[in-house]
This record gives sequence, structure tokens and C-alpha cells, in this order.
Amino acid sequence: MKRILTTPRPRPPRLPAPLDLRSPSGRVLPF
Repeated sequence: MKRILTTPRPRPPRLPAPLDLRSPSGRVLPF
């Protein structure tokens, strides 16, 4: 359990990197 507490990285985003490009409104960014 100590491993979780010693993890310097915060919880990963709910969506993967490719899906992160999508705005919360559902629109896909032209990036």
C-alpha cells in the first residue's frame, strides 16, 4: 500500500492522450 502513497505521479487523466484532444463538449480539436 505504501507504493501508492509514494507514487509522485498524480492519477492519469480519464481519457488517453489521443482522446484528450477532444473538448468536453464533444467537439474534436483541429490539432
